[in-house]
Amino acid sequence: MRVTQKNQQKLQLKVVPWRLWLAGIATILVGIAVLPLSASGRLQCNRDGANVGANDANQCQFSYRHILVPMVDFKPQEFPIQEVQRAEVESRERRRSRRDRQRDRRRNRQRDETRHQLVLHTGGGTINMNIFGRRQRYPKQSLAQDINEFLNNSEESRLVAQTSQSWSSLGFSLFFIVGGALAFIGLSKTVSCTFDKTSDCLKIIHTGLSDKQKLEYPLQSITEVTVQSREWRDDDEQHRLVVRIDDDKTVPITEYGNMLGFSRQEATAQRIETFLGLSD
Repeated sequence: MRVTQKNQQKLQLKVVPWRLWLAGIATILVGIAVLPLSASGRLQCNRDGANVGANDANQCQFSYRHILVPMVDFKPQEFPIQEVQRAEVESRERRRSRRDRQRDRRRNRQRDETRHQLVLHTGGGTINMNIFGRRQRYPKQSLAQDINEFLNNSEESRLVAQTSQSWSSLGFSLFFIVGGALAFIGLSKTVSCTFDKTSDCLKIIHTGLSDKQKLEYPLQSITEVTVQSREWRDDDEQHRLVVRIDDDKTVPITEYGNMLGFSRQEATAQRIETFLGLSD
């Protein structure tokens, strides 16, 4: 909240929700960063005798294919079949919190927290065909077996192996992207408040991405400018700057929150009352 214009006849305040905007941008960026985790790994190999071009014979290509763009391969890697050593499933135990362990004991059940990942060992290093997930080990083990059988059987001419899509990662990323967008549309409103003595008018304009609201009141009807507080959670308060009209109507200038702080809004309220001649 800052004063954008001040003279003897006009006082203008502007409230820009920078923190909400930054939070919305950060939320969207987190969703975009997580989005690639919902891609599936795709391995395609061709040997001599397959119906492929000469440049594709005895070659393998690994790439990621995303749910939202199923016809485009991302991060393709090409290497000779001879460099592919084996495929296997790696497992690891997720470290569980004390609260989760206590909850499972109360419910008399034991949750399997083992994560599995299908990896491909090549002469150039290890390729992760998917991320560690809670899906059962068997589908990944079956896919690893198909890849190893192709590598050990020189009579097979073509292999296409693709891991399953991670719908949970897609839902997680879309949740963040949509949540950040809603923060922009529904919460991140700029407030412009003008006290104009020349027109004896208070103008309050709320500007959002999807709407614009304009309020006008005579300056003579303003009886008080103050800060309202309310309890929020444990030992915490939220505050907002309000204008009282004719002692029976409260018009908020800022929304309830603790980002602006009580002292800062109280100083602004006193400055407005001094400008209007309401201070003692």
